[in-house]
Amino acid sequence: MQIARRTLLRAGGAVAAGSLASGSYVFGAEPNWFDLTVTTIPTRWLPRGTSLRVLHLSDFHASPAIPFSRIEHAIALGLAQKPDLICLTGDYVTTNTSCDLYRYRDVLAAFPTAAPTFASVGNHDGGRWSDLRYGFKTSARIRELLSDAGIHVLQNAATEREIKGQRLHVIGLADFWTREFDSHKAFDGLPKQSEQLRVVLSHNPDTKAVLQYYSWELLLCGHTHGGQVQIPFVGPPILPILDRAYYEGLHEWQGRRVYITRGVGGVYGGIRFNCRPEVTILDLVPGDSPAELTESQPRIHT
Repeated sequence: MQIARRTLLRAGGAVAAGSLASGSYVFGAEPNWFDLTVTTIPTRWLPRGTSLRVLHLSDFHASPAIPFSRIEHAIALGLAQKPDLICLTGDYVTTNTSCDLYRYRDVLAAFPTAAPTFASVGNHDGGRWSDLRYGFKTSARIRELLSDAGIHVLQNAATEREIKGQRLHVIGLADFWTREFDSHKAFDGLPKQSEQLRVVLSHNPDTKAVLQYYSWELLLCGHTHGGQVQIPFVGPPILPILDRAYYEGLHEWQGRRVYITRGVGGVYGGIRFNCRPEVTILDLVPGDSPAELTESQPRIHT
């Protein structure tokens, strides 16, 4: 059994090495081959016969490696699914010289014309981590960009909205790797026990460890890019998180749900191998138990 396992690992490594050698695929083909995923999530806060469709996008990483055309393609795929609510979870740029922010505003302005749109920021959008890597000193410029595009930015803040006749709270956090993150401020003023659906936007999934002390039901994250490279039989060798079990997809955690999208763009030149960029649709429906988590249909390959 051990010999067979070693053989599989070697074979997987050989396949990965051969594929990585084909730059046209890992830098050109797969990064543009979006995976449109549709997942059903039951929630006790929706009455029978209702539903709420959420478009979740993250990690655009606009840069010379990730052109606006790729981001526009992802946006078009997502908006074609007719979402009721749009949630964006950070890393809109890679550095502070990545792109034309005025042109970017026009690209992002497609969101609020389709549905109410809320956003949090990521580590590349500004702050201590970003400043040390040719990025913005604070996230103020990116938050201004989003606001100018008509997007509601939640920086350690919460808002209550009615969508399709259902009341819900959307809570957004500053990035976990900056001095701007403040969970107490974000939840300040909300009842300690939730009385309606609460959706939290937080770029880094490691924040769940801090957020466990608050009342919420669904946490949406990005940051990991799914690893960008997933080696067969091994997995992603590089993940910028402490809890490596939570790097993509839907998870039940302490009776709540966490969804980590693989993101639209990426770093390291935008390389992707066995880890396609993702446009995420989450269909919230009446239900209760985390055991009911299901993928409503096979992934739609686009």
